[in-house]
Amino acid sequence: MDIIGQNGNDGDHYEDGVKYDAEKPEFDLIPPLMELEVAKVLTVGAQKYSPDNWRRVPDLRRRYISAARRHINALQQGITYDDETGLHHAAHAVCCLMFLGEVELEAGGVESAPFA
Repeated sequence: MDIIGQNGNDGDHYEDGVKYDAEKPEFDLIPPLMELEVAKVLTVGAQKYSPDNWRRVPDLRRRYISAARRHINALQQGITYDDETGLHHAAHAVCCLMFLGEVELEAGGVESAPFA
């Protein structure tokens, strides 16, 4: 029976591969439980309004800063989960901040880090 290595080669010919990714963002550093919770918040928002509806909100910057602060304030008061969605207030705040960052990065208003 031939052994198939992780890279698809059989065991007798298995060699270490090369991948030039040392200078690239390490997505595996994103905490997976919060990543999932943020995805759940985005899914609820897409179902309630529509996907990417947040992009069309008038006065987006002011309103999402306010929304992020409401969720952070709830956390400061010891309230972990949002009453409406049942999801973590931190994930809601992260979504608000991601929306803000996204539109600023798209507009070129924020200098991006030098990752490839």
